[in-house]
Amino acid sequence: MARRYTKGGDLNYWSAEYIKTFEFMQKLGVPQKSEMLKIMINLLTFRKAKPRFLEIGGGLGAFSRMILKKYPEASFVFLDGSPEMILNAKKRLSKFKSNITFLQSDINSTDWFNGIKGSFDAIVSSWCLHYLSDNRRRPFFKEIYQLLKPSGIFVCSCSIQPESKKFLSLYNDLETYRIKESFMKMGVEITEGQIKAMGDKGHSKARINPAYFDEYLKLMKRAGFASSGCVWKYLFNAVFLAHRVK
Repeated sequence: MARRYTKGGDLNYWSAEYIKTFEFMQKLGVPQKSEMLKIMINLLTFRKAKPRFLEIGGGLGAFSRMILKKYPEASFVFLDGSPEMILNAKKRLSKFKSNITFLQSDINSTDWFNGIKGSFDAIVSSWCLHYLSDNRRRPFFKEIYQLLKPSGIFVCSCSIQPESKKFLSLYNDLETYRIKESFMKMGVEITEGQIKAMGDKGHSKARINPAYFDEYLKLMKRAGFASSGCVWKYLFNAVFLAHRVK
């Protein structure tokens, strides 16, 4: 939980076999996910009927579908590094296929944005940016800034590093209790040691690399955003909003 792997995410982790259980594992590992997504969708307020969106790390398309239900005439670029994720997202989003351009690209590559044309009213990312490598963070936020229209916004949710070792211990205890309770409701007994081993294995294989809370805000400011802030936080998880202009 909130461990760092400075090389960033490993795309080989997202196998077809793992993706079968992905949404269940997210519900287990991302508390208050439904609330988090509702916060994010409520930040997307456009008067125009056809805003243009870029989603980074679209995964299985859960947040994409929420956006397209709210803005059914929107133009949408869906980007993910995993071909398996894109394949599954296309099925989920088939109703909106005329709106969407799907792109496979790795955000840890310096040319990840090469297939993207034009600028966007909003760039969104749900539960992806903690896969950025240390040396990609600063240029990545600058690239995001440059892809936005002058009045554009950036909305993202991601894992964050806890404020201190004391809070790391506290958050881990709270998470362990919650996960143990979730398994008990399913009639499955699990020990604290098994929960820790499960978390360690998942984080090391996926190479999750969260930054500190204030580091994300500094990255946005250095990229050129006129304002940025955290609008929601729960333990290891946060939602950020940044405006290109005031």
